[in-house]
Parts: sequence; structure tokens; C-alpha cells
Amino acid sequence: YGISARAYFRSLLYVNEPVEARIYGTDAYGRLIAEIIRLRDYGNCGLRLVLGGYAARFRCPPERTEYASAEGIARFKKAGIWRQPGLQQTPWLYRGNSS
Repeated sequence: YGISARAYFRSLLYVNEPVEARIYGTDAYGRLIAEIIRLRDYGNCGLRLVLGGYAARFRCPPERTEYASAEGIARFKKAGIWRQPGLQQTPWLYRGNSS
């Protein structure tokens, strides 16, 4: 689903569209934990990825209820990775299996 998720993410933004990166900190590996917000409508691109079933929510403090709700809706609708059993391999599980 990585290729589909990337294509969907790109469809959310215009070329050279201004965005805001809301940075919340780093994870245990030093990677940024952030949200990408479209300035034209303040749309949260990551939240849309989760809602569309293109991504699982990242569980870390601070836990955000809107991400849990979006994932619940995607699961209920069987959208994207929730379409069939076995597709829901989250990034942290994938990395654990590939090492």
C-alpha cells in the first residue's frame, strides 16, 4: 500500500502548495513526529491518509482521538489496508519482520 498511499498523499496537495509542518518531537529513532497541514483549508494530510485506509495511526504521546476515530472509521468501512486480513502490516511490524 505504500505506492497507493504516496499517490493519494500527492493528490491532496497542489504542486508547490504551501503547507504547515506541526512538529511534536521525535521518536525513539530520532525521526520527526509531525503533521502536514494544507494552508488553503487547514486539512490534515496525515489524518486523511488514516481515514482513507492508506495508513495506520501512529500510537505515541500525545494520543490524538481524531486519529483513533479515523482509523475506526477506515476499519469499519474496510478501506485500504483494512480491506482484508493480512494487509494491515503497520510500519513498526514490517520493520520488525524484515530485520
